[in-house]
Amino acid sequence: MGYDMYWNSTPPAVEAKTAEIQTRLDAATADRNAGLITQEQADEIYEELERAQSTYFRLNIWGMGIARELMWNFGMAYDSNPDPALDVPTDEGFASDAYLESGTKDEPGIPIHKFCSNDGWNVTPLECLGAVSQWRKFCDQQGWPYDYAPLNDENEPIAFWPRWIEYLTNAADAGGFRVF
Repeated sequence: MGYDMYWNSTPPAVEAKTAEIQTRLDAATADRNAGLITQEQADEIYEELERAQSTYFRLNIWGMGIARELMWNFGMAYDSNPDPALDVPTDEGFASDAYLESGTKDEPGIPIHKFCSNDGWNVTPLECLGAVSQWRKFCDQQGWPYDYAPLNDENEPIAFWPRWIEYLTNAADAGGFRVF
């Protein structure tokens, strides 16, 4: 159980890069099967492919709880409720796009309710930009680099955080993202 997030569109540069790496991975898999390279060498290319496929981000329930708390603390998310007047059922039984996009547009960041369920919420490009802007503003105030990983209760870096900021940054150019 968790949260799967997908960009609303894939920029051509990302498609080209992943296609190129996939071709190399296919060749490496064949070479590994033939005993020409090790599994570790093939794994390196697979990891490169995973990094290039930046259109997807997954957090388990625990991870999303951490992300929500951090986003709230850094001013990247704000208190919100979807507008029930926009909850119009469709033939598929899901809420309308207007409902799934609903939030308060005059606040920077992402409405927190979009990270409280995996019902297909649409996080808009403007919301992504607002959240990243708030993060950078906070980093500037603290003297942190933008790829800083905040510390957990055990004083260990929250490893997914820099990738999450990168995901939000790039999602703004990809039409935002959906939360499933």
